[in-house]
Amino acid sequence: MKVLMVHNHCQQRAVERVAEEPEVSVLRRRGQQWALFLNSLFGSHPFYWLLGKGGSVAQGHVGGYGFFASDEPHNDFIRILHAYGFLGLSAYLLSLLGFFVQSIWLMRKATKSFLRDVAQIFSLDLVGVVLLSITTEPMRYPTAGWYLFAFASVVAVRNRMVAEPGERF
Repeated sequence: MKVLMVHNHCQQRAVERVAEEPEVSVLRRRGQQWALFLNSLFGSHPFYWLLGKGGSVAQGHVGGYGFFASDEPHNDFIRILHAYGFLGLSAYLLSLLGFFVQSIWLMRKATKSFLRDVAQIFSLDLVGVVLLSITTEPMRYPTAGWYLFAFASVVAVRNRMVAEPGERF
């Protein structure tokens, strides 16, 4: 119990520092929304830390504004953590890592330049989605998700075809 109390205190201090960002900054006050969502999650029972709260809505007091409610943390990783907990975030990150490993494998093993090009495009798309996930929520937009999973499907199928003996492409 003492460990949880120390963890909550350290987490609260870190979130307060993020929430104190100046009004004119690169993050455009996203730190306050991140703090709102992280406080909502870590202020609950540790059960929710593991499985999440099931929705992407947080509310609470925000310095300079008063009471504030938001349905967008403007960060995919925080949104997934809040909604699905550490288990959901781990599954998401492992999926992204698996996609990246598959694209690297195809780039190294493909004998045709077209397949290497598809793997390179997919890698760039994946990096773009990960970078955008820091300050926005690309997985909420159909186009970002569609391209990511369409390229992932092509890379996965091509990896299987390259690995099979007797390939004809």
